[in-house]
Amino acid sequence: AVAGIALPLLGAGMVATKAVTWFVVPVIGTEVKWLLTSDGVSAWMVALLAALVPATLLSARRIVGERMREFAALVFLMQGCMTGAFLSGDLLVFYAFFEAMLIPAAVLIALFGGRDRRRAAMLFMGFSLAGSAPMFFAIWWIALACQTTELAVLATRLPTMLDPQFAPWLFWAVALAFLVKLPVVPLHLWQADAYAEGPAPASALLTGVMAKIGLFGVARILVPLFPVEAARF
Repeated sequence: AVAGIALPLLGAGMVATKAVTWFVVPVIGTEVKWLLTSDGVSAWMVALLAALVPATLLSARRIVGERMREFAALVFLMQGCMTGAFLSGDLLVFYAFFEAMLIPAAVLIALFGGRDRRRAAMLFMGFSLAGSAPMFFAIWWIALACQTTELAVLATRLPTMLDPQFAPWLFWAVALAFLVKLPVVPLHLWQADAYAEGPAPASALLTGVMAKIGLFGVARILVPLFPVEAARF
């Protein structure tokens, strides 16, 4: 059913929901907007995810046995978080989904993986959270400076406001989270264990979609918000 809903996005072009204020960031007072957008890039990523999930569930029956309900619930939660990341039109909403997807992914590895599954899950979570922590502080600074976290507005406003000496630090704070997800050397040390110890159907989602979110973040967030630094580095 979800795959059927996702397919029409492929021919819909640029579509977006109405921006609604979700909450106000404490202390700095910036409004965070609940805004979902789809275009020719994100629609294909959502469709890829929607096609992989049924294949994941069908291929998992023999592996997970009687725990199919728990496995399916975690897969659907993971799908929801990744779909939210692909469609988010607000930087803080993207970050929330970007972090939330780690939880079901790590639990899938820890519950249904191989002999060394708990170590692999902890390594995966540790690298991911360490890479994402600087991004959180960068978003906080961006929200304070620009008084918005809406991506379309930030793409026009942030590049003109950045101090050339401070901009590289902000750039790498955001880039680190995406480089861990891709992953690139030497931030790839979690990958082999997570893929080898995780159940094969879940690893298909990790390799087929979650790793792509790193590249999606580079193309959709890092380059538009930091065009000068992206060209330089």
